[in-house]
Amino acid sequence: EELRKLSFGINGYFFVYDREGRSLMHARQSELVGQYLWDMKDPHGLPVIQALLKSAASGEGFQRYAWNKPSSGQVTDKLAYVV
Repeated sequence: EELRKLSFGINGYFFVYDREGRSLMHARQSELVGQYLWDMKDPHGLPVIQALLKSAASGEGFQRYAWNKPSSGQVTDKLAYVV
């Protein structure tokens, strides 16, 4: 719950997935919580959650992907830092 309240910068927020690709927490899109998004791909064909989890499995890192930006409702390029 505390993580949901945190933000960084103007539009930065946190989200959490388990290793199977299920959304456990999303600070801006609560409708995703509980959904399995393992096979979801961005408009460029990148399996977003798989890419994020791969970065996490290697320790940490940055991952670029396209996502519906909650503040604008538009698909935009995003950059996540994954741990």
